[in-house]
Amino acid sequence: MDGKIFTIYNKGTNNYLSVADSYDYEKQNIIVHNTYTLSDVATYTGSSSLSPKNLNVLENLKAGQQFRMRYSTQRQTYTIAPISSMNGSVKSRILNVKLNSNGILATGCNVNIAAPFDDADTTNEIKNAQCFDVIPCGYGYYRISLKSNSNLTLTANAGNGADSNNSSTAIGNVYVSTYQNDNKQKWSFTEQTSAETIESYYATMNIRYPLDGVAHKAISSDYGLRQSTSNGVVSSNHGGIDIPASKGTLVRCAFDGVVVEVGPEATDDNEYNDGKGNYIIIEASSNDYNIYNNNSKKLHVVYMHLDECPYATNPQLRDNPNVNQGDIVGKVGKTGNSTGYHLHFGIIDDVQYNGSGKISTAAQCAIDPMYFFDDYGLYSGSTN
Repeated sequence: MDGKIFTIYNKGTNNYLSVADSYDYEKQNIIVHNTYTLSDVATYTGSSSLSPKNLNVLENLKAGQQFRMRYSTQRQTYTIAPISSMNGSVKSRILNVKLNSNGILATGCNVNIAAPFDDADTTNEIKNAQCFDVIPCGYGYYRISLKSNSNLTLTANAGNGADSNNSSTAIGNVYVSTYQNDNKQKWSFTEQTSAETIESYYATMNIRYPLDGVAHKAISSDYGLRQSTSNGVVSSNHGGIDIPASKGTLVRCAFDGVVVEVGPEATDDNEYNDGKGNYIIIEASSNDYNIYNNNSKKLHVVYMHLDECPYATNPQLRDNPNVNQGDIVGKVGKTGNSTGYHLHFGIIDDVQYNGSGKISTAAQCAIDPMYFFDDYGLYSGSTN
């Protein structure tokens, strides 16, 4: 199921899990709805004709009924993302249970889609609201329950919803309730194989792995939600992958591009405060690296925790910011927020700037680098 796209059918209502209207905003509600047809398009355009506009609306509606399941063996939990949430400034929304007025997850809490939590969200309830188990309940049906409380299960509230209610205290068209073996709490999954996915789009790109050698195929920390090594609690939202390597191992450029940000300079130790240590960010220069569903923006790649400022490793970068795939852009180190020698390798597809005018490397601005290396033989290794 991991990484695959599914429609998710509710037994009790004979309808499908859906993003309301499939227009993806952070407060967008989750509903159940029948399979969308051109007759549904008339609600939005006033016509059910076979016009290009109507066909595009229909495609968007159907995308809101397809969900990518992403499982982490490290965290032993799923996140669930609608295909309509794959691009633009509101990309990467995932299923989210809204906390009630007391700030906890409980029966009656509404389900919507929201941005993945970031490291500033320190309460476990916020983190737990986006982590799910898929538990068999017989005859090909499953319940979708919160990882932190398996009794709290996704439940359909009505027959064929158009519910835009986004309140955390008023029950929406889909909400969580105590599991009671009710048919409205039972869901089946049908894999979708025809549509292009974000994974298949990026899998065709020629991205160079940053470190040479078979030994560097071990990944010590995955992209996305990850747990504390001390207590197993989900603790952060990781914007890349960590690759253990010896001090000074050469780091090579992923694609032809332009250096857009380097930090810190040798005299600017304050830059270590944001955790990146010595780092470099490079923007792709070729249209071969346009981001998914947006031909006007290109991918950026970031390398963190380098042993020294990239200008010291490759002085030519200071005078000529243009780089070629395979060029040396750094050396593995453990500067910044790091417990051992490793490379943080991240790929950014939604460039945003933080308060200090630097490019954000947070997970909500990045995509999973594993999309590009499915056939490369990477595997989870010991934590560095």
